[in-house]
Amino acid sequence: MLTIAEIAKRYGLPESTARFYCKRFLSFLPHAGHGKRRRFLPEAALVIEAILEEMKDSKNAHAVEAILAGKFPKVPFANDPAHQAPTKDTAQDLSRLEPLMANQVDALRQVAGVLGRMVAFQDKIENMFQRLNSFETKLDQLNNAVTQIKRLQDDAERIHQQDIEILRKWLGHLAKERKP
Repeated sequence: MLTIAEIAKRYGLPESTARFYCKRFLSFLPHAGHGKRRRFLPEAALVIEAILEEMKDSKNAHAVEAILAGKFPKVPFANDPAHQAPTKDTAQDLSRLEPLMANQVDALRQVAGVLGRMVAFQDKIENMFQRLNSFETKLDQLNNAVTQIKRLQDDAERIHQQDIEILRKWLGHLAKERKP
């Protein structure tokens, strides 16, 4: 039985390439186990050599798969527990999973509810920011109006003082003219 690392070493391939070939063409490679425990039977060597030969001829994975389908039968998944028919134990395991799945569904619904409230809250916050920006604009306008009124008031006060000065001078002249 060969591991992916052993296949890579035997055929002088990078381990990543061997892993790709083994996953991509798994249905043609006789094997036992699954995942990291998967081991390839000695008969897989013929299939791997065919894969390497076809890939060397610059064929893509779909073309290689078509060629393999003509040369080799597909491997039944009898040795792979992930693909076995459910047993009584599997059915019991699945029945134990149902409450867990129901809890997960409830948790996801709660998360969805919280996310919905967050979106609504975010909309309210955006609305508040828009109103705040509107208030800030109005406040700036009011500040400009107050500044303008103060300037006008200062101008009016200065003109009033000038008018009082002119009046004093005239009254002073009038008072001098009336004195005999």
